[in-house]
Amino acid sequence: MRRTFDKSLKVELARRGLTQASVAEVLGLSATTFRSYIQGYRPLPSGFRERFEAALELVERAERAAEEARRQVLAGGVR
Repeated sequence: MRRTFDKSLKVELARRGLTQASVAEVLGLSATTFRSYIQGYRPLPSGFRERFEAALELVERAERAAEEARRQVLAGGVR
């Protein structure tokens, strides 16, 4: 089987500090299927890049919101 590895997908995940599992979940894919796209074992479906970018943005927004909520809770301290 000829692999058509697209390193840019993996690089983008690493650059943003995101996990394959978190992005796969947002995309509605199993971790195994997503990993097969990242590693080039399966061809990318039509429109995947756009969905991938949207998923990255959504995961980043969720992580920022969770971090802000954590800061607010911890700032309140124990009473």
